[in-house]
Amino acid sequence: MFFISEASPLFFILSIVWLIIDLIIKAFTNTYNTNIFLLALYGFFLNVIIGAMYQLIPNSLMKKPALPKLSFGVFGISILNGFIMLLWYFGLLGNIYFSISNAVLIISFILHISSALKTPNSVTSRFLTASLVFLVLNALELLFFAFNKINVFFLIHTFTIGFLLNAVMGVELALVPLLYMEPLNMGLANKLFWIHQISAIILIASFYTLNLNIIYVAGVLEFMVIGFFSYLIYKSVENRKFPKNIPYTLRYFFLGLGFLFIGVSFGLLVATGKLEAFLHGDVMIYGFGFATVFGGISHFMPRIVWNKQYADKVGQQNIPPIDAMINQNVIKRVLPIIGFGVFLLISFESYTYLKPVGDILYAIVVSYGLYGLIRK
Repeated sequence: MFFISEASPLFFILSIVWLIIDLIIKAFTNTYNTNIFLLALYGFFLNVIIGAMYQLIPNSLMKKPALPKLSFGVFGISILNGFIMLLWYFGLLGNIYFSISNAVLIISFILHISSALKTPNSVTSRFLTASLVFLVLNALELLFFAFNKINVFFLIHTFTIGFLLNAVMGVELALVPLLYMEPLNMGLANKLFWIHQISAIILIASFYTLNLNIIYVAGVLEFMVIGFFSYLIYKSVENRKFPKNIPYTLRYFFLGLGFLFIGVSFGLLVATGKLEAFLHGDVMIYGFGFATVFGGISHFMPRIVWNKQYADKVGQQNIPPIDAMINQNVIKRVLPIIGFGVFLLISFESYTYLKPVGDILYAIVVSYGLYGLIRK
C-alpha cells in the first residue's frame, strides 16, 4: 500500500457513531422533520467519505498529501462540528452556525487533500475528483442556506447526487473488479463518468426550481444512469472464475445497490405525489447508505490497521491475517439483518407508538456492526 491514512479509521468509527446518534434522535423526532436527514448527511456520510478519500486519493494518484498528520486536525474540526450540529438541531444555535461549521470542515478537508491531487489518471480518480468539486459547491451552498437563500432539498441533493454518488461509483468501480480479479470496461466506465455528471447537474438544478415535473424527468434520467452503472458492475463479474464465494464487501455493495434502486424509485413516486418524502430519505440513508458504507469500511479498515501494525513484520511468525483485524462473524451476521431492519423502520414510520421501536432496533443493528469493527 503506497500510503496509509492513520486518521481514516477514526473517521470511519465517528461516522457509524453519528448514524447511531441520528437514529436515536430520530426515534423521538417528528416524521416530517428534515433536519434529522441533515444530521445523517453531515455527520454520517461526510465523515466516512472524508476517511475513505484520505485513503483512496493518495493511493489512486500515487501522491501523498502534504503533512499527513494534519488529517488529525481535520478530525478534530469534525468532532467540534458534531457538537455544533447537535446544538443547532436542538434549537440552541441558528442555521448560520450549522452552515458555517460544516463549511469550515469541508474547506479544511479540501485544502488538505488537494495537496494529494494531480491530473486524474483513472476512472476512480475522476469520480473522486468530481465528488470533491460537488463538495466544494455544497460548502458554498451552505452559506446561502444559512441566510435562507436556497431550499433545503437543493442543498441535500447537491450533497447526495453530486458528492456522495460520485464517491460511491468511483469506489465500487475500483473495488468490484479488483476483488473479482476481472477487468473493467474502461470505455463504458469513462462514458458513465460524463453521463453521470450531466445527469447530476440536471437533477440538482431541478431541485432549485422545485418544479415536480422537471424533478420527475431528471429523476428518470438519473435512474437510467444508475442502471448503466449496475450494468457495468454486472459485466465486470459476469464471467468471474475467482473467488467462487462472493466477498462480504461486495455483498454489502450489491445490497446497497438494491436499496439505491428502491430509493430512487421512491423519489420518483414522491415527485408524482404518491409517496411521502421521508420514506425516500429512509431508504437512501439507512438502507443504501448504511449497507454501502459498512461494506466499504469492512474492506478498508482491516487493511489500514494491518498495514500500520504488521506490514514491516512480514516474514515473522504469528502475524495475523488481514481479516483478523475486525470481527468477521459480526460482519456476516449484520448483512441479512439490514434488509429486515430497514423494512421495520419504514413500516413503523407513520405510527406514533411504533416509530421509536423501528428506529431504536435499527440503531441496535448499527451498534452491533460498530462492535464488529472495533472488537476482534
